[in-house]
Amino acid sequence: MNMKKFSLIRSMIAFFLFSEILFVIFDFFVVYPFLGLPFNMVLRGMGPAVAIMLSVFVIVGFFIRKFLKPICTLADKTVLGSRLTPEERVSFLKREAFVNRFLMLVNIIGFMVVTPIAIVATMFADGVLRWSTVRFNIVVVAVGPVLGILQKEYFSFIMRKIKEKISLQEFQLLDKPANLRKRSVAMIIAFTLSISLNFTMVILSQNEVLSGVDHIAIKLNPEFKESYTNEYREFYLAAEQSTDPVLKEKAQAFIKKVNAEYPTNNMIFAVLSFGFMAVLWFILGVWIFNLSSHLQGINARLRDIVNLEGDLSHFLVKTTDDDIGELQVLINKLILNLNGMFLSIFKIARSLIDQTRQEQSNVEELMRSNEEIQTLTQEVSKEVGQQVEVSKTTSGFIKDLVNIIEDNILKIRRQSAMIKNTSDSFAAFAMSMNSLTQSADKASDFGKRLTVSAEEGAKSITDMNSAIENIRSSGMSISDITETIYSIADEINIMAMNAAIEAAHAGDFGAGFAVVASEIRSLSENTSSQTTEIAELLNSMTKQIETLVARAKGMSQAMQGIQDAVNSTNKLVREIEQAAVENREKSSSSGDEMRQVMQITDSITQNLEDQAAGNKKLVSSVSTLEGSTVKIDEVGKHQENYFTALSDVFEHIYRYFMSMSDQLEALDDSLGNLKLVDPNMLNHEQHAEVKLKD
Repeated sequence: MNMKKFSLIRSMIAFFLFSEILFVIFDFFVVYPFLGLPFNMVLRGMGPAVAIMLSVFVIVGFFIRKFLKPICTLADKTVLGSRLTPEERVSFLKREAFVNRFLMLVNIIGFMVVTPIAIVATMFADGVLRWSTVRFNIVVVAVGPVLGILQKEYFSFIMRKIKEKISLQEFQLLDKPANLRKRSVAMIIAFTLSISLNFTMVILSQNEVLSGVDHIAIKLNPEFKESYTNEYREFYLAAEQSTDPVLKEKAQAFIKKVNAEYPTNNMIFAVLSFGFMAVLWFILGVWIFNLSSHLQGINARLRDIVNLEGDLSHFLVKTTDDDIGELQVLINKLILNLNGMFLSIFKIARSLIDQTRQEQSNVEELMRSNEEIQTLTQEVSKEVGQQVEVSKTTSGFIKDLVNIIEDNILKIRRQSAMIKNTSDSFAAFAMSMNSLTQSADKASDFGKRLTVSAEEGAKSITDMNSAIENIRSSGMSISDITETIYSIADEINIMAMNAAIEAAHAGDFGAGFAVVASEIRSLSENTSSQTTEIAELLNSMTKQIETLVARAKGMSQAMQGIQDAVNSTNKLVREIEQAAVENREKSSSSGDEMRQVMQITDSITQNLEDQAAGNKKLVSSVSTLEGSTVKIDEVGKHQENYFTALSDVFEHIYRYFMSMSDQLEALDDSLGNLKLVDPNMLNHEQHAEVKLKD
């Protein structure tokens, strides 16, 4: 036989036989003589009863061995490294409950049945029913529940040790658990009844002590001399019937001696009764100690749980089927639920740490992108500022050019009038020719200056076109980066929503993470909103730049027209100058040439008027360009301020993620200090609980 089996079965059978035999010895050979039967008669008459009782005890011991063998087999299976299946766990617990009920029934019902059988056997052996035997039967039946409680508590004690060794925990509550208060009241009643019956039943009258017999035996058969001692009978009769003074004196002396010894006998009885009561209270103390050990085990596990580095890797063993056992099961379910909850929190914390690190990386990328945008925006603002200065210079130059052209138009018109007047007077014509020559010289000089100014204006417009194109290219780059920021903000918003969902799954332990997710989501929405504003500003700036590009092209074409007109004017002025010289040298043939000069003058006037109309458009375009450039400069400054504020926001978000990452790392370290069960074991216990419910 396996050693562990033999140890469990042997210890339980040994305790059962020891407690029952001790009870038989104490009641049959200590209590029974004090119930009125002489000790020598107890030795002669109790043999059959003791034999029957011992036979019953041995038979019950065999049954206990049979009931314990399956329990030992299942326990040995776990010692060898195997785990009990849900069905085997149910079988183990059912057999344990059956043995508990069996021990109580044996001591309650068994004594109620076996003891009368033993008494009947004794009565047939003696031929008489003694009052002491009736009293003894009552005492034995009253002591039976006490023995059952004692054996049940011992069995619960050794079964608790076995459950702890094989790690057998229970997670299923009973539908109708035993009530600890009722159980305690029943035990107190049983103890009180047993003690009271022993005290009341052992009180003997002086006549019974003197005669050595009990009244029932005398009344049933006064001649039955074996029911009392001959010595007591002799002196009892002598005291009642003798007329001999000596004999009477002798009898009285003996009665006096008995009366003197009566207190001593009562003292001995009191000591024995106190010893019996001490045994009963010892049994009660064992039960209380066992109850205290259950509570101490519960307190120890609760201390482990509430510790900062709580130990949730062990469960309690259910030791009783009453309120304490239900409390142990509830604590096991609490430990099981705490394990599941902390495992979920641990997973959520790990996920949040990973997400936080990813968000930190995204924020760092956003900060780098924002710095690039800021640098690019500053460069654009610088170029726009330069373009504003160029626009102002170009605008002033063009306005001066327009004023010069208008003055030329007036002068040429006056010159044309003077040329017309030369046809009436040669002298006037000669003077006009001189004036024309001088005007032609001035016009030639002005034409040269106008040519240089037109070339500088064309170059300025070309530079302005190049700067506008650079602004347009920079605006496109900013638009692309803005799209990237919007996309990243949208991803942050989605991650924040996922984090909020995960925090909701964690319940109260995830409330802090829900606040974090809400703040991240708010920051993401703010970033998206501000990015949208940047996109709108960029779109507006792009439209204005496109308008500027179109108008700059018109200005370029107008300047080209001005250059062409100036070149044509210079050519005509040179022709006028040449014609004037020829007219001055050949005044006799000036009629035809004067008409030619007038035609040329009319052509110049027409060209200058056309140029004046173009100049008005050019002035309008330059004014619009100057206003648009100023607006672009204002947008650039606003955009620069915005990106500076956005950089501060990103810095705040980055510090926030750093703080949250540190807190999550601290939470991860705290959770890492907890001692939890193996997740595989957790799944197994939950599966076993479902099986037990089924």
